[in-house]
Amino acid sequence: MYISEALIVTLDSGESIPVLCRNLLVPPEDNESNNEYQEKLIECMARLNVPTANA
Repeated sequence: MYISEALIVTLDSGESIPVLCRNLLVPPEDNESNNEYQEKLIECMARLNVPTANA
């Protein structure tokens, strides 16, 4: 189950904006993975120029 968390993010320009994050309440077991979700997340991060550990 995911929970929502409201945050304020400061952009490089100095502007602050509200954002909504979704956090997994219980982390997956070590043997659990979702490769499709991970690939989509990495693609999204690349489009937004967010550094990834895979870069």
